Amino acid sequence: RPPLVGSLRGVHNVGRSPVCGNSVCEAGEAAGGLASLFQSSPSAASFCLVDCPLTLHSCPAPKDSNHSCGGAGRCLITTGTCQCFALTQGPDCGECIQGAYRKNGQCTMLPNFIPIIT
Repeated sequence: RPPLVGSLRGVHNVGRSPVCGNSVCEAGEAAGGLASLFQSSPSAASFCLVDCPLTLHSCPAPKDSNHSCGGAGRCLITTGTCQCFALTQGPDCGECIQGAYRKNGQCTMLPNFIPIIT
């Protein structure tokens, strides 16, 4: 009987799936935010809290505020950092940008402020 002779033309649809419970946080296992924790069914969820624990962090508050990020920014709870809104800056959004002043916890632009560009 003659040997079979042929060639492999290609392999399609080959991929690696993450394995939950192997102590390795692989692509596709990390929770994509709090919304992913509330999927309609367990099979819809594609994260593994055993391998990729979700740790929530609080954000800092400026000294003149009881609110995280001073109410002038969005708290990114997965990192514990503030994403400041317009006119504010700093790790706790407690500082005003150049040309603005802080009054009652709010930053307001100075009237007739012209920035100096060097």
